[in-house]
Amino acid sequence: MEHQLIILLLIADIVLISLIVYFFLRRRKEARKVESAEEENAELVTDVLDERDKLVLNALKDGSFTLAEIIRKTGLPKATAYRRLKKLVKLGYVEEVRERGKIRYVLKKKD
Repeated sequence: MEHQLIILLLIADIVLISLIVYFFLRRRKEARKVESAEEENAELVTDVLDERDKLVLNALKDGSFTLAEIIRKTGLPKATAYRRLKKLVKLGYVEEVRERGKIRYVLKKKD
């Protein structure tokens, strides 16, 4: 009888610790998601274009290109080129054109 009680208490402790760890990890994941969104918004809020943004824009002046072509033309890492393109799309400098399962990026025409 005494052994059963000890086993039940151990199981209850394990369940309690598991719940605490689960909620801690969930809260941490949500905090990271919020930080990531804030960083992305902070990057997009500023209308200031840095050298990498200008490098991507200059590469697009020759026409429309896929991400792979822009990477080859600029020499930027894939993640950097992708983030810069997304930033330029959100700021209205660049347009995404989807054709036959591919995405091309084109400079937007000035009105």
